[in-house]
Formats: sequence, structure tokens, C-alpha cells
Amino acid sequence: MVDGAIVLPVQDCRRTYGGAIRALRITTLTPDRFEAQADEPITAPPSFGRHVQGLHTLAAAGPVTLIDAKRFELSPASLALDARRAWRKRARRA
Repeated sequence: MVDGAIVLPVQDCRRTYGGAIRALRITTLTPDRFEAQADEPITAPPSFGRHVQGLHTLAAAGPVTLIDAKRFELSPASLALDARRAWRKRARRA
């Protein structure tokens, strides 16, 4: 709850999976109707160093807020993972 409104942090995957987080402010919530408004994206600040390629998770844990930031790293393992994902994607289309 923020200022009396239900706010749900959601992933903004328009740029990349887990590229940013948006606050989804729920304006109407009834058994028959749901309406919400998305705030501007929250991106990783420069102070996150090498982990500025995305924010994946935002969660409250009592007095602490947890944020899962990410970075891209080019390595043989990441290249193999990318190749495997591409192969699976093509296999599903066939």
C-alpha cells in the first residue's frame, strides 16, 4: 500500500527480460473489474556499477526492500545458453 493505493511491482520487459520495474497502481479492484495505471520505469542507477542492465525483482521484507539487479556477461556458458534458447524456440515453431 502506498498513499492508500495498492501498488504492485511488475517487470517491464519491453527492452529485455527484467529490464526494469514499474509500479502498477491498482485503481479499481472488484470481483468483476480490474483497472490499473503503470508508473514510469524504475531502472538501475549508475551506482549499481556493473549491474545496470536490468531490475528483475522488487520485494518488501519487513523494513528492508530487496532489489534483484542484473548484468550481461559474455562467456562460453552464456553463449551456449543463448544457442540452446534459440534452438528450443525454433523447435517449438516447427
